[in-house]
Amino acid sequence: MPAARVIRLEAPAELEDELVAELWWLGGAGSWSEAAPGRGRVRIHAFFDAEKLPAASLLRARLGRRAEVAVDEPRAVEERDWLAEWRRASGPIALGRGFLVDPREPSEAPVPFAAAGRRTLRLPARTAFGVGSHATTRLVVELLERRPLAGRRVLDVGTGSGVLALAALALGAREVVAFDVDPGAALLLSETRRLNAAHCAVFAGSLRALAPRAAHGRCFDLAAVNVVPSEIVPELGWLAAALRPGAAALFSGILLNQAARAGERLRAHGFRETERLTDGEWIAFGTELAP
Repeated sequence: MPAARVIRLEAPAELEDELVAELWWLGGAGSWSEAAPGRGRVRIHAFFDAEKLPAASLLRARLGRRAEVAVDEPRAVEERDWLAEWRRASGPIALGRGFLVDPREPSEAPVPFAAAGRRTLRLPARTAFGVGSHATTRLVVELLERRPLAGRRVLDVGTGSGVLALAALALGAREVVAFDVDPGAALLLSETRRLNAAHCAVFAGSLRALAPRAAHGRCFDLAAVNVVPSEIVPELGWLAAALRPGAAALFSGILLNQAARAGERLRAHGFRETERLTDGEWIAFGTELAP
């Protein structure tokens, strides 16, 4: 008997990250997205273990509260390792100017990928977000590559798979601290850093956990923040407290139509824009923290 259920949602593309986060809080086991009919719309396929599927009334209340979001009834699906199938069919992912991501399991890739002038990052595609294929990740890596990181202390906020932490280390950072509110991301990074022979500190929690460190003067020189605005805005004060005056902060996960509002909120917390990059409907800001 099928052990999983899938729910399909259709919504405006700008709500994708918010809905995926909502599905996670509801106990979802994972999701994938594709373009939906209609300009600027996305279709999200979310998976739940049968015994953890929320009541239909709760699903409608949390996901379908907006008129522009359509939620289908849950349906049974045969349990399969979808990521394993994707890994077997996938190739290397070029990231920035200097990286190549190998998303397969070590057992599935006995011979590492190689490319002239690029360093391979081994990031098995599992449940944590981000192996480098998403525009928001690409934008942060491009901004990282533009900065001298040798000898710098770097903070990776909302690390996901740890791709930005590993990239910062490869670019010469002296120390990297990576964290995520999702404990699964912290556990995954603990494994992938060994796979890449890289060392960084990892924890599950929020920016507030860094307050004692900042109070003792061990502040960071750069922060990489690939987090949707609704999640990072309440933490911007804590982020500023963890950075030294004049430190760089790279913000991604921002849709173009949210750029003006996001810029206002960053300026209100002392982050001055120095550059911006765009990729499709996404934008990333390079900023400096005012002295």
